Amino acid sequence: YSYDELIPLLREGGKFDPTNPGIHINSWDFNRISKLGFDSGFSDIQKSQFQSSYHPFLQAQDIDLMHPVMSLYVDLYKTN
Repeated sequence: YSYDELIPLLREGGKFDPTNPGIHINSWDFNRISKLGFDSGFSDIQKSQFQSSYHPFLQAQDIDLMHPVMSLYVDLYKTN
């Protein structure tokens, strides 16, 4: 499968189980977050990296210590 073929299959049938909230039922990628961000009024959306956000608070040493290699980092900017 290509990525574009596989993602809809992985997202199919996801249902929240309140007895096991740690199970992932959704998947996010940069394209999906970008579309949602633009649709929500954000004017600039940039892919970022671990501890490389534009905002100093998100550059802290204690942010996302569990899975920084597996995480997706995105900065969304909204102007007035």
